[in-house]
Order: sequence, then C-alpha cells, then structure tokens
Amino acid sequence: LMGAVATLKRVESWALGLGGNFHKYIYQPIADATTAYRLRKIEVLKQYRNLLDTYIKNQPGFEEPIVATELKFKDKTFVFKNKSELIALLLHTGNESNKSKLLEGYGWGERNQQGQLVSLECDSFIDRMINEEKKKKNDFDFVQGVWDLFESLKPEIQKAHKKMLGFYMKEITANEFTNQFGTYRGGYAPAKTDYAEVYDTKTKEMLEQINSDASLVFPTTGRGATRSRVESYKAPLSRDINMIGSHIDWALRFAYIEPAVKQTAKMLINKKFMTAFNEFDKSAIENMLKPWLDRTAKQQVISPSKDGMWRYMDTVAAFLRRNVNMQIMTFNVVNSLEQFGGLVVATSKVKPKYIKSALVNYMSNGPAMVDDIMTKSDFMRSINGENIYDIHNAINEILVKPTKAEEFQDFARKNVYVLQSATQNIVNTIVWAGAYAEAKDNGMSENEAIKLADSVVRTTQGTNLPEDISKFETGSQTELLFKTYVSYFNMLTNLTASRINEIHRSVGLRKGAGELFYLYAAVLAVPSAISMALRMGAAGIVDEDDDDFYIDDVLANFFGYQLKTVAAGVPFAGQFAVAGINRVMTKNQLDDRLSLSPAISIAETMAGVPGAVAEQIIERGELSKKTVKDALTFMGVVSSLPIGVLGKPVGYIMDVESGKARPTGPIDFTRGLVTGKPGSQ
Repeated sequence: LMGAVATLKRVESWALGLGGNFHKYIYQPIADATTAYRLRKIEVLKQYRNLLDTYIKNQPGFEEPIVATELKFKDKTFVFKNKSELIALLLHTGNESNKSKLLEGYGWGERNQQGQLVSLECDSFIDRMINEEKKKKNDFDFVQGVWDLFESLKPEIQKAHKKMLGFYMKEITANEFTNQFGTYRGGYAPAKTDYAEVYDTKTKEMLEQINSDASLVFPTTGRGATRSRVESYKAPLSRDINMIGSHIDWALRFAYIEPAVKQTAKMLINKKFMTAFNEFDKSAIENMLKPWLDRTAKQQVISPSKDGMWRYMDTVAAFLRRNVNMQIMTFNVVNSLEQFGGLVVATSKVKPKYIKSALVNYMSNGPAMVDDIMTKSDFMRSINGENIYDIHNAINEILVKPTKAEEFQDFARKNVYVLQSATQNIVNTIVWAGAYAEAKDNGMSENEAIKLADSVVRTTQGTNLPEDISKFETGSQTELLFKTYVSYFNMLTNLTASRINEIHRSVGLRKGAGELFYLYAAVLAVPSAISMALRMGAAGIVDEDDDDFYIDDVLANFFGYQLKTVAAGVPFAGQFAVAGINRVMTKNQLDDRLSLSPAISIAETMAGVPGAVAEQIIERGELSKKTVKDALTFMGVVSSLPIGVLGKPVGYIMDVESGKARPTGPIDFTRGLVTGKPGSQ
C-alpha cells in the first residue's frame, strides 16, 4: 500500500512536507538544472531553426527521391528517399570515424593494405550530384553550419563530463576537405546506427543498449557520444536528418541535467542515508525517487510500449486522447474561467493580502509585471516565455512541409488549450508576484525569494514537466488513456498532504486546527464553490428541481463538488465514487455511467453514431439534438479538427427552435451558444 501511495507523490511537495533541507538538497538542484536545460535548448533550437529556414528556402525538389547508380546495397541500386537523407550522408563525411563507419557499413568503401579508406564510388556519386546541381554551395554551407552548431555544444558537454568523471572525453578530429565551393572544416555528427537496416535481433538489442546506456546503475541521460568509439564495429548509419534535433536534446540533457541527477542519485544510494531513510519510509526511494530521477534524466513522461501489439494500442490511444481532448477543451470557456480558482488555492501558502495586492497590480500594469518576473525568474521564463514545443513544431514544418489540411490540423492541436493557457498564465503571474513580495517582506534574499515564488507556482498551480509530476501520472499512451485529467487533482492532493505535514512539524495538528481549516477552505471548499457557481451560471439554472427553493440545490452542489474533487484524487476507485455522487446530485442519467476515461466514453458513444443517424433519418426524417452533437464529435475525432465544439451552439439553437430553451435576452442567448445549456425553463 505504501508503495502505491509513493507512486502518487510529487517530489517537490513531498520534500517540502519533510522540511527545507529535503527540498534544498534533493529537489532544488534538479529544478535548477532542468530550467537551465530548457532555456539553453530554446537558444540552440532557435539557431538550428534559423539555419534550417535559410537553407530550405528556394529548395526545389527537396522531397524527390535520388537514385545513386554508383552505390549498391544488398545487390540493389541505392535510392535516397529525399534530399534530407543526402544531407545526412554529407554530415557523416565531416570526420574520418563517421565516414568510415558509414561507407564500410553500407559496403560503399573499404580499407586498402595501408589501412586507408578507399571511397571511389561514394566520391563519384557526390561529384555527380555537384555536377547535376543536386548539391550546391548552400548544401555544404548548411552542413558546415550544423557541424559548427554541434561544435558549440562541446564545451558544455566537456565541462559536465569532467565534473562527473574527472576527465575530459576524447574528441573526434574533424576532416577538412575542399571542393569547388570552398574549403570546409568538417566536424562531428552522431554515429547512430540505422536500426531499419540491422535485421539481427541480438545486434539490435546490443545497439539499443549501447546507444541508450540503460545498463548504468544511475538514472542517466545516456553517455552516448561521450564514449570512445569502437572503430572496428561497422554498420549502416542513420540517414534521418532528425538526428540533428535529437543530438541537440541529448547534448543539453547531458550537459545540464546529468550532473544534477548523478549528484542526487549518489546521495540516495549512500549507505548511511539509505539505512536511515528506509527506517522512515521504505517505499519512497524505490517507488518515487528513482523513477523521478529516471524520467527527469530522459525528460520523458510517455514511455513507449515494447511489445508490437501494445505499440499498436499506443497509436490508437494517442489518437483518441488527443482528438477527444480537442473536442472537450477547445474554447471551453467555463473550464478556462475555473483556472482563476487557482488564486484561492495559492492562499494556502501565500497570505491573501499579497495575492490581492498582486492582482490589483496586474490589473493596473500587467505587461510591466510580466516583464519584471521574466527578468527575475528563469523558471517562469522557461514555462511562460518562448516554448520549446513551438520551436520543435516550426522545425518539423520546415522539414516535412505539411499540406494545408495538415497545417490546419496542427494549428488546431496547438490551440486546444489556448484559453486555459491564457488564463493560467495570468494566475501564475499573480501568484508568483504575491509569493515573491511576501518572501521579501519576510527578509529573504533576492535569490531565496525567487526560488520560493517558483515553488509556490509549481505546487499550487501545477506543471506537467517530468520532474514535477508523480510516477502515476506517467506511462504508455495506452495507460494514460485511463488517467485523463488526473494531474490537477493529484496536485491538490499532494499540496494538501504537504501542508498538513508542514503544520504538523511546526505547531502540531491540535494547535494547528485553525490552519488546517483554512487549508480545507483554500484548497477544497472555496475553489469548489467557484466551480459550482460558474457551472450553474453557465447552465442558467439555480433551482434544479423547480421547487422554488434554492438553498437545497446550492448546498447539494457545494458539498457534491467537494466530494467529487476528493474522489477524483483517488486513482480508478474515485471514478466509482463520482458516478455514485452524480446519481444522487443530478437528474441526468448520462453522468451516472461508470467510465474510467472520457476518451473511452466518447469512443463508446461514437460507435453508435452511424446507426443512430441512419435510423432517425429513415424513421423520423430528422435528427435529435443528442445525435447531432454526437455526430459532430464523431467527425471531429476522425478528422483531428475541433468540429465537436460546434455541438454546443448547434444544440442550443435546436433547443430554441423546439421551445426547450427560451432565452431572456442577448446575454442569456450568448450564454446558451457558448455553453450549449438551455437554461431555466
């Protein structure tokens, strides 16, 4: 049971509950490292994006296949799928080691008696490409730009390597060459084996182990490129240009995150520490801290399944999760407004007067407040500033060149949570400013106040960063299909447990009864009341049972929302409780159904859409409101577009036409269009 509980714990809240030193020596170094990694990654990816953008412009026929008549592989003429594979080939010619592995691996070169690499066929192919103008000066300039970008990362990698291992790694010597376009310095490229061309299973497993370095005792980013190469091993090297982005990510994780992970891991496996700590909590290290360090090192929340069938299931699950969430969350005004309840939750750690003051300041001069916070806090800049994922998407768009339809789908995916993000960014800004002001008034130094404000934002508002979530919130795409929307409620649970521990340590639970009641009000009661008011207001209904007596409905919903919030924090079993609460609270039988996942529930509804449409058209010649909304959701999920959002205004208009909804004026009519609720009858 304790092991199961440990998988639900978020490390920062757990550390704060135990005391300042746990937070200072276990969590904070990891948080500082991951923040530095993200900010540096943004800088490097922007350089790569600009390099790529300049190169790709005016590149005709970039996606056309290229036949290499000079090169044979497995007794067939080799065909490069597109020019990006040709660029990857050039990248491997920047040093003797890569070039040797590439040419000998594919059988395009061999060593003579003097041990020199002979590559006549490959050289002849490259010369032909130049003569046919399929390789131009900008191709070689771009490749040199990538080599230079990799070279710029070496000092950071070397510094981390020396810090952890006590010596600098051996570096690959660049191979300078000259052609009609000029002299090029050459450079390093990651020598990743092309798994698609390596058919032997044992060899694949060996290569995966070498590349990932998963056999090391400590959680690690993988030493990969820092290891001395085994020059005798030859295999076809990857021609995937995405290796550039993946190497940038690895290099920066190794340089910034790996030293912090190693430092923390060494402390955790210290014999004296483990002996003492296991007497206190036997499950924390194995079930919480080790998985935390592992996903932090990899910066990975989703773990791909290894089995073929489960990989297929992951693909289906990812499709359902993404597209169902799109239908539910796109332009979800009520959910977006609920984010402001986070200001109340923050008062569990920050005195209300500071939150109020920060709110007033934001309303009078928000942009200046944001600029000031971004200047002071690296963490806030890393989550609210320019986004890594947006840059990744920009790079993918340059490389893949999506169609107009795909561009529209990508736009829809990126803007699913646009309203929620906008409101949450406002809340984060206000909470940070309030926590910072209180810390300064309490005599903290500038750095301490900034770190505290960062922590308050993370623990009261939550993030989905690998180092900030619990083990339970991770898993394969199939697993996560059954954990939709658990993060917020898990954050509240961790916040509450942490604050209870802090109160217990400082004054004891009996003397701290007043603080405990305030904690209940700030984390549960008041936010639940805000959600209740927003949802009842959006529905346009206060007296649900039409008995002209409101207090019973208000009280039922007030405590009902609290019960549902508590239940939602209990994995899986909480769904049974929510279904039971809904049965008591509402007349709507649809929310009485037990479902462990919104995606599964909607997919189940979608399965009946074609039959319902056909039946209603044949029998009645028209569709019911429910069938119309289900059909729009069906089309939205299948098309990867937020078509299901139209179900709210369309359904409301149908209610108006049928007389079920009678808007009292423009405001009520707008409310109905936005929420889809008919309102009072």
